Amino acid sequence: MKSWNARDLLPREVGGRSPAGPPQVFGPTNLYQYLDGGAAFYLAYDFCELAVASYPIGSGDEAIVVEIFRMGNSEDAFGVYSDGAEGEHPQVGQDASHGGGLLRFWKGHAFVRILALSEKTEILETILAAGKEIAAQIQEEGERPRLMRALPADGLVADRATYFHTVASLNHLYYLSDGNPLGLGQRTEAVFAEYQIGEDSPKLLLIRYPTEREAAAASERFGAVYLARRKTGRIEPAGGNTRIEILEDGLAVGLSREAELLMLCFETQRATAQSLLGKVAELYRAEFGQHNKKG
Repeated sequence: MKSWNARDLLPREVGGRSPAGPPQVFGPTNLYQYLDGGAAFYLAYDFCELAVASYPIGSGDEAIVVEIFRMGNSEDAFGVYSDGAEGEHPQVGQDASHGGGLLRFWKGHAFVRILALSEKTEILETILAAGKEIAAQIQEEGERPRLMRALPADGLVADRATYFHTVASLNHLYYLSDGNPLGLGQRTEAVFAEYQIGEDSPKLLLIRYPTEREAAAASERFGAVYLARRKTGRIEPAGGNTRIEILEDGLAVGLSREAELLMLCFETQRATAQSLLGKVAELYRAEFGQHNKKG
C-alpha cells in the first residue's frame, strides 16, 4: 500500500457492529477540533491526517473508538508511539502496547489508537482483533529512527526511550529550562531515554542537528543557560568534547558532542555519565560513520 488515506483503514465492523456514524477526518489545520489541547503533540511530528470512527458495543454508551493517524514518515509514526509505550505488548503491527482499555501500535506510516469505552473485561479480544485487521492492511514495514541505534542497550529501561523533534515534546518528557536553548525544532532529531544501572537512574538526551556548527552552538547555549544558573560544586573535565559538572546535590550532569550529535546525561554519578556518553559516541560513529556534516 504505497498511498492510502487514513479512513480507508477503518474497519467496516468491530465486534460485529458497524460504525455509529460516518467517519470523521481531520488534517493539520483542524485537528484541534477533535483533540483540543492534545493536537500540539501530534503536530510536533509530521502529522498528515486522522480518521476516527466509533463502534457501539452492547447497550448504552459503551463503544470502541478507532483513531488512525497517517504520518508523513515511519520514523515519526514510531515517535508518536514511543511517547507512552508502557504496558503490555501484544503482537500487533511493528510495536504495540495495551493498558487501561487502550491499544496503541504503529506500522509503516500509521499510528493507531483503539480505545474501549466499556467496563467489560473480555473486550480486549475485540480490540486486538480490530488492531490486527488494520495492521494487515498496511503492506509496508516502517523504519525506526537511526538515532535510536545510538542508545546503549545495557540498563535501558524498556518502553522509556522516546523519539521527538521539538522543545514542546522535550518539556513534556523532561523539563530543563524556559525557552529553547538547545535549538530544538522540526530539523532536529532527538531521543530521551531512561536507564537503571545498579542503584543509578540516569536520564540520557541525544540531539542530532543538521550541522556540526548548530550542535556546537547549542552546546554553548546549554552551558550558559542551564549549567551557569545551577548551583554547582565543581567541574570535572573528562577529555575531548566531554564535560562533567557535579551539582550541589552531588549528582552529575554530563555534556559531550560527537560532530553534529549533542549528548546530555542527567541525575547520575560521574562515572556513569562518562561511561554512557562514551558508549553513545562509539555507537553513533558506527551507525553514521565519519563523514558527518560540518556546516
